[in-house]
Amino acid sequence: ATTGNNISNANATFYTRQRVVQTTNGYITTGGVQVGTGTAVESIVRLHDEYSYYKLKGASTQLEYTKYMASTLQEIAQRFPDLQNTGILQDLENYNKAWNDFASNPNENATKIALVKASQTLTESVNNTFATLDKIQKKVNDDIKNTVDEINRIGEEIATINKQIYGQEALPTEHANELRDRRDELELTLSKLVSAVASKNEINQDNRLDTTITDPGHQYNLSIEGFSIVDGI
Repeated sequence: ATTGNNISNANATFYTRQRVVQTTNGYITTGGVQVGTGTAVESIVRLHDEYSYYKLKGASTQLEYTKYMASTLQEIAQRFPDLQNTGILQDLENYNKAWNDFASNPNENATKIALVKASQTLTESVNNTFATLDKIQKKVNDDIKNTVDEINRIGEEIATINKQIYGQEALPTEHANELRDRRDELELTLSKLVSAVASKNEINQDNRLDTTITDPGHQYNLSIEGFSIVDGI
């Protein structure tokens, strides 16, 4: 059943492959000979690499931050183009030139008209740029609010999952593998929003055939910049 489950979920993004851990049933003695009685399933554990997952979350945080910064700066850069003869810088130069021309020929109507037009153009350019930057600022503020709401939602769901894990794993041979997969998914989603650190106490599964299998235990803490948002079960 476990092998079939691994195969059917091979393409599932957040599924962690599972392994059946077996223990010997002991032996019986018959005719002076000890005969083994096979093995029994002790538990089904996840083959989870916490260190690699930690590195993945860190990379996701950096990637999403870089993408968001690039998108925002691109919007701002559109209001300050580097192309020649465009943007506020060019409008300011035209405005200063119009003033110089007017100062040299204050009685000519042409210089007066040119100064008025240059003043209007510069004013419109500054106002439009301010409006655009104000719009970008409001969008960033909205994004921050939405991000905080999503962080709170994820934190609440993780806290609920932790309680479910604790209840399901009341017996040492029971492992809430699907719940742990879901928690991993939420942690990765959270890492795309903010740099969060999940501290998990590592425990060795109590089996006699493979003592190297580990999976984070119940001592769980999720923090952002040193502030805990989920603490324990």
